[in-house]
Amino acid sequence: MSQVFKGDVTNNVVELNLQAGATNIGSSSYGLGGINNGEIRVVHNGDITQSSGFYDARADLKGLVIGTSCTSIGNNAFSSCFGLTGSLVIPDSVTSISYRSFAYCGNLTSLTLGNSVVTIGDEAFDQSIGVPSLTGDLIIPNSVTTIGNYAFRYCGFTGPLVIPNSVTTIGFAAFNSCTGFTGSLTIGNSVTSIGSYAFGFCNSLTGSLTIPDSVTSIGGNAFRGCSSLTSLTLPINPSFNTIGARIFSNCTSMTGNLIIPSNVTTINGAAFEYCSFTGNLNIPDTVTIIGTFCFRSNNFTSVTIGSGLTAIPNGLLFLCASMTGTLVLPATTSSVGNNAFNGCAFTRIEYYRTSPPAQATNVFAGGNNATEIHVPAASSWVAGSTWNGLTVVKDL
Repeated sequence: MSQVFKGDVTNNVVELNLQAGATNIGSSSYGLGGINNGEIRVVHNGDITQSSGFYDARADLKGLVIGTSCTSIGNNAFSSCFGLTGSLVIPDSVTSISYRSFAYCGNLTSLTLGNSVVTIGDEAFDQSIGVPSLTGDLIIPNSVTTIGNYAFRYCGFTGPLVIPNSVTTIGFAAFNSCTGFTGSLTIGNSVTSIGSYAFGFCNSLTGSLTIPDSVTSIGGNAFRGCSSLTSLTLPINPSFNTIGARIFSNCTSMTGNLIIPSNVTTINGAAFEYCSFTGNLNIPDTVTIIGTFCFRSNNFTSVTIGSGLTAIPNGLLFLCASMTGTLVLPATTSSVGNNAFNGCAFTRIEYYRTSPPAQATNVFAGGNNATEIHVPAASSWVAGSTWNGLTVVKDL
């Protein structure tokens, strides 16, 4: 008789009620090697190097009931068991779901997580691209603290997504390409870290996105392609200093004012490209580094550049055609990159630096209405000379 599992295996439906001495569904310990007298036969007593848990069952395992004596589900326990269908219920006894526990179970239709789950491991429910199994609402219980890398990637869940206040970490690509979510995204106020691509390409999440003040780091591309989110509030936290590359790239429905809090010092490349923000873009004095094409193709109407940004990067406001009025470059700006304001429509440009920096390429090309650059009268600029296609006027 099996010392690990006992259950009804009629029609290859396995009910996992653990036997005396066993406390979990093993990680790299047991395999579905065969069936004897209506019970699952243990085929390995040590670690398995080629497969784990019931990985080898594949299409043979047709149903699954996890008994309430189970407290954890190990690595690869049911990975690629594509014969499993219907609803998957994780009982309240389970506290941890490990690496690839249910990855690539492409025919499961819904998921219920028990109220004691603390850790959802890397790739726990990761699915294959183009096979959006696991649908319906995803309810993450208030016991969960960690959502691992790729935990729910490519799943087909629908409705809103709520990250409860218990969660502190959202891993790399945790919900990447979950295109079925159609409601709002709520991020709980205990989250400190959001991994790269965490919500990337969840293009049907809607409404306002508020990132709580508890957050200290957001990886690049975290919300890239979330094209139905409509507005953004960034965290005010002294430890939140860096906005990652392409973090909100292609969030094409994000509009209204973009408020960059004063705790931010670095904004990496293309962070807000192809959004639809309006009004004045205020770059606070605390920001010292901005990557290339950071605000490309937005709907800002004006910009205030803080004194901390000494180098204007390539393509800073490239193709921001709604930018009009006066552009003021502070005295602390020591260089202006290629295409920095290409495609804007400024009518006047003032630059308070007392000496001209190096010329660049197409800085003011593509629609700018200004023909002159106004600089300090007491400066080494040469009146009547040309700087980046503009005639120098010394009248400030």
